[in-house]
Amino acid sequence: MAEFEVLLQPYQLEPSHAADIGDHCITIDINKLSDVLDKLDEEGELDRVQSVTKLYVLGEWESYFPSDSAQWCKDVEMICGLINEMINLEELTWMSELPFMEMVWEVLPKTLTKLIIDVGRPVRVDQHNPYHKKYISQESMKPLVEFNKLRELRIFGMRDTFQSIIWEAVFRNEADDKGMHVLDLQMAEKPLVREKHWVAANDLQGLKVSNKDGQVYRGVDGKGVLHYEYGTGEYLDDYCMRKARIASKVEEAKPLPLWCVKLDGFVVDQLPFEHELSKVVLLTCGENCIDAGLRAPKTSRAYTWNKWGSSVNNEATHCLIRWPNFAAIFDNEGRLLDPSGNVVGSDNEESSLPFPDLVPLTAERLNLKNLTEALETVKRHDSPTSSPTVAESLRKGPVENFPAAAIKSFCVPASIDDAPSPQAAEMDVAS
Repeated sequence: MAEFEVLLQPYQLEPSHAADIGDHCITIDINKLSDVLDKLDEEGELDRVQSVTKLYVLGEWESYFPSDSAQWCKDVEMICGLINEMINLEELTWMSELPFMEMVWEVLPKTLTKLIIDVGRPVRVDQHNPYHKKYISQESMKPLVEFNKLRELRIFGMRDTFQSIIWEAVFRNEADDKGMHVLDLQMAEKPLVREKHWVAANDLQGLKVSNKDGQVYRGVDGKGVLHYEYGTGEYLDDYCMRKARIASKVEEAKPLPLWCVKLDGFVVDQLPFEHELSKVVLLTCGENCIDAGLRAPKTSRAYTWNKWGSSVNNEATHCLIRWPNFAAIFDNEGRLLDPSGNVVGSDNEESSLPFPDLVPLTAERLNLKNLTEALETVKRHDSPTSSPTVAESLRKGPVENFPAAAIKSFCVPASIDDAPSPQAAEMDVAS
């Protein structure tokens, strides 16, 4: 399966793990931790441990959920001891009920190329009140910025904003002299919003940016959260990215080298894509995202990094954007393209019209005869996105092959009319 076909879907643990199983991969089941470590301590196993390049820490508690935080620390310390021996470790996937803790950073080689972690598990539980749980803190995540060889970074189950740390890590990355390739961020909770014209992910039927959206910044001083005037939740924060650029001492002219950005649980608008994320080639937004006025990014570069081949007959294609029920390809000017490579809404292939303020994806304008079938195929192949119990949902089922016909037919909703889109869920509070 082509890389972009895999990246169009939510991350799936089981097929990824199955593909990696081999001599250079060690898997630790948290229910059999002592047995695994004892076996690796046997004579002759040290060479294998030192040659391993991939480590998976997986598993759910089989019989009960132990609330003894001290025991969690001991188990994590045992794993850290093993990691310390893995001098060639390149990839870590930590998706278990045993929480990822701050101490793990200390033993991980700074040359990691892939890091996939679920931070949605509590690192501490009150013995007298099991409902009082403490999760990994911003301070505990700060060592991430020291890992500057990452090609792929996926963080799931976030219950606090880590954007300032994450974007600084992205800016500092020098992987293969090109920087980070894939960034996958998923919040544990869905944003709650007040704005009536913002659209929930599952209701989105096209990118619609009206003039009233303008250049409004909706965050709080670059902290990665939505301003209370608009609601509560995670906000894809352009100001946060700019502050991270300054903190990492990257000059303004140097573009952020990300190829793919995958988001879930974010409020997304156009601001980050006007500069910092203007070079992104693949953007996916999950079911818990909310569209607050996203525009396709524009770029001045003369070449493209797209990997969808002949899906659109135009070498100037730049960005593919996918929401649960909408996917489309855009050119370097941020204009919607049809399968022939023509700008939608223009009879002239050479049209230099700017990206319109409103892109009504009507049946008449897009000639959807074959597209309905394409979308129905997509829906049958779609994998569920994560629930608040992130690790559990990410373990489910093999990755389905994203149908090439869907991309080649230019995926849009199965039924589109001129009626306004259903709105995002609003906060039941007084404005």
